[in-house]
Amino acid sequence: MAKIKVLVVDDSKVVQVMMKEYLSPELYSVREAYNGNDGLELFGMWGPDLIFLDIMMPGLSGYTVLKEIRKKEKANPHMKKTPVIMVTGLSDKSDIVDCLKQGIQGYLVKPFKPEDIAQRMEKALNPNG
Repeated sequence: MAKIKVLVVDDSKVVQVMMKEYLSPELYSVREAYNGNDGLELFGMWGPDLIFLDIMMPGLSGYTVLKEIRKKEKANPHMKKTPVIMVTGLSDKSDIVDCLKQGIQGYLVKPFKPEDIAQRMEKALNPNG
């Protein structure tokens, strides 16, 4: 069985380490990007199955990265829509609504528990089940 490819785009070392520790290497192949530019580059080169995306990062914001990802997917009819879970300290309803309009599959507010990761991933990867 192929591993699920997970891209974590977050400038926080703590979040990166937590994700890597939680996502078992037997089941998941995890790559990290510490800013939006690197995240977009990895998205294009690697084709992840799921993305955890921070909103507030140096350089490109998570909003911009999300818009670029959706633009690329729309431009290429053979590309599947990649589930994106926003991971952020922003908990304002308007932030969540802005992301929902861009077609996210989940929203995690920092700080979060490891079990929150599993719940969001399950919903994002199995939306009908």
